[in-house]
Amino acid sequence: MAEPLASWPAFAEAVHARLERGRQVYGDQSFNAEPGALLDEIAEELQDTCAWSFILWARLESLRSRLQVLEQTPAGRPLEGSPTAPMGRMVGASGRSGGPDR
Repeated sequence: MAEPLASWPAFAEAVHARLERGRQVYGDQSFNAEPGALLDEIAEELQDTCAWSFILWARLESLRSRLQVLEQTPAGRPLEGSPTAPMGRMVGASGRSGGPDR
């Protein structure tokens, strides 16, 4: 396993760059803000972090579900409905075989 703290300098640099961008946009107003206002900002940022984490978690769960389906498919046999699966007779909206609407 890689050294857990090896990436700390890159993280610290990213935080520093973010502080500099904030300074350019807002000046140093945050350093003079009321503590209650800063707590509100922190609470909002934590809510954003949780929301983004949930979005990423949901996407990972979707990928995990798809992976489980693939793992349960016998080797060498395509999943039903995949482009390599054998095709049955196509029936269009009209109920006749042929193309989508023939």
